[in-house]
Amino acid sequence: MKSVKSTGLFVNGIIAIIIGLVFVFTNDKAVEGILSIIGAVIGLLGLIILAKVLFFDKKNALSNPIFIIEALLNLVLGLVMFLNPKLILHFMMLLIGLWSIIIGIVQIIYFFKIKAVIKTGYYILIGGIVFLLLGFLITFYPEFIVSTVAIIVGLLIIIIGIILVYLGYMINKNHDNFTNYTIVE
Repeated sequence: MKSVKSTGLFVNGIIAIIIGLVFVFTNDKAVEGILSIIGAVIGLLGLIILAKVLFFDKKNALSNPIFIIEALLNLVLGLVMFLNPKLILHFMMLLIGLWSIIIGIVQIIYFFKIKAVIKTGYYILIGGIVFLLLGFLITFYPEFIVSTVAIIVGLLIIIIGIILVYLGYMINKNHDNFTNYTIVE
């Protein structure tokens, strides 16, 4: 069978370009929207678990309340993420920033402990300083970091979309050259 379909490449490429443009031009709003969607899914899963436990598995619900606790935690986290994604985003950025600061400090201390033994260990010092600076940026300027990451991700998605559209075009243009391949959408 000699058939090559590239419509899916065009469609996926166009979708990727649109998503990339959303990331580039809406910045942190796109991230908040994604967190809201994730929150809705988590909350829905909490409701499903709760309904399953309370209506279909009552015997185990009473003997093992861990499922009810899990369902309620999912429900609460999902609602918070859905209703206030900015709060979750700031909390996540704070955790990542603090983690980066701690890793940076540990690497700098480690460098001073091993510099007598390993003469070429300056990359550890440089890495520690980079982590420390990045941690301070993330902790104290989270909006800047989120916007910057969103723009970078958006640009990468746009590039992937352009590549997919081009690939779809090239497959259509050179349809006869694909004699041994079958591409299924």
